[in-house]
Amino acid sequence: MEPDNPVAYFELGVIALKREQQALAIDCLSKAIELEPNQPLFHNILGIAFSIAGDLPAGVRCFQQALELDPDNATVHNNLGSNYREQDKWTDAADCYRQAIALNPQYLDAHINLGELLRRHGELAAAADIYRQAISINANLTQ
Repeated sequence: MEPDNPVAYFELGVIALKREQQALAIDCLSKAIELEPNQPLFHNILGIAFSIAGDLPAGVRCFQQALELDPDNATVHNNLGSNYREQDKWTDAADCYRQAIALNPQYLDAHINLGELLRRHGELAAAADIYRQAISINANLTQ
């Protein structure tokens, strides 16, 4: 009924992604972006789809486009960090996680991701500090 509805394509892409149909998700999300290119959420979710599908460079491009549209989006910074982590670009990943935390100091996932990255790379004192912050955030969220 609405063949040019970007939200419909976006929602179809999200459903396909949840069903682990990355190729279909990428097609639907790409169509949503074609119809509404200035929606950072569309680019972010397409970045996730590409990352899950194993096309990490395409995921980076999508996350970067999302950040061009919404530079203060902590979730996108966190997702970009996770993509960089998968590429073993740990300095870039850490920078992204730190940016996500700077933008949203209560962002538990970014704290956990940064702590894990630091722990894996032997920066145990720094990881412990981040984990303490995460525990504090979690305690505040569950109260």
